Amino acid sequence: MLGAGVRVLRLPAPDRRRVFEAVVQVTRSSLELRLVPATRTVALLGSVGSDDPEESVDQAQLREAALVGRAVAAAGRRLPWHPTCLRQALAAQRMLRRRGVASRLHLGVTSAAVAEAHAWVTVQGEPIVGRAGLDRFVPLAAFK
Repeated sequence: MLGAGVRVLRLPAPDRRRVFEAVVQVTRSSLELRLVPATRTVALLGSVGSDDPEESVDQAQLREAALVGRAVAAAGRRLPWHPTCLRQALAAQRMLRRRGVASRLHLGVTSAAVAEAHAWVTVQGEPIVGRAGLDRFVPLAAFK
């Protein structure tokens, strides 16, 4: 863990701030999902928007979205409680909203028999968080 901290400190200032923000947002999402009553958890996801076309973003926003995705994934790998995909997706969605980047948080499952669930975030249809193994999941809902 110490080596990872030193590597973060060597990053350029904007990247360092992004990683620290990701740590804060993943921690916040983890606490909210643990402490917020189940009846209010859905509100954390945003509004349902699976049928609406995704809003377009410019190249600078796509680059920023990719950087946010990498920062959230790095935070998720380094935090001692290993936050789930949903916690990371909520953190990424919040960070993108703060930057004015339109995104979609998706929830999906593998099958009724296996009942494995997954959450991921897309920007203009491109996954930025939760990409690994995505082809195994059938989308159930998407939130803006």
